[in-house]
This record gives sequence, structure tokens and C-alpha cells, in this order.
Amino acid sequence: MNLLFRVFLKPLLATVAIEAAGAFCLGVRAARDLALVALINLITNPLINLAALLLRQSGFLYAEAVIYLLLEPLVVLVEYLFYRAHLESGIRPFRLALLLNAFSAIGGLLWGMLF
Repeated sequence: MNLLFRVFLKPLLATVAIEAAGAFCLGVRAARDLALVALINLITNPLINLAALLLRQSGFLYAEAVIYLLLEPLVVLVEYLFYRAHLESGIRPFRLALLLNAFSAIGGLLWGMLF
């Protein structure tokens, strides 16, 4: 249970909170669009955390590089496509996906350094 909380649930809750707040700050006001931000993170966040866990535990020398240079951009692309198809706010979907993921990545790094 501790691994489940530490690896999946805690990062998911933090990501949803950071990205929903970030979306609101960027002008997303419709409840449907804010729910969309949460929903897409319910899909992408556990997947990237599982991939990161497997890469780190495999002992792969360049795990962090793969996570930040390959997997994170892939998440931005997937979220962009999802936002482009479903977002009703007048926010540009790529800008939204890129900024929200930057917010949550920076927030996660800061959280890791502080706690």
C-alpha cells in the first residue's frame, strides 16, 4: 500500500491539483474543461509513473533522461491531442498542455527537494 501511495496516488493527486490550478490561472473557467484536465491526468499520470518506476528499477543508466526527454514530451503530445479534440475554452491546446506539464514537473521537482 505504501508503494501504491508513494508511486501512484500521491503524484496523481499533486499533478491534478497543480494542473487544475494552473489551468484556472491560464483562463480555463468552464467546469467541463477543468474536469477534462483532471481526467486526462488520471490516464497519463499513472502510466508515466509506472514507466518511470520500471525504468528506475531496471537499473537503466539513462532512466532519468528517457523520462524527461522522451516520456514527458510524449505526455505533452497526448494531452495536446486530447485537449485539441475536446477543450471548449478558447485556450490554445498545445500551449495549455505544455505549460501545465511544466508546472507539474517543476512542482514535482520542488516537492522532491523539499520533502
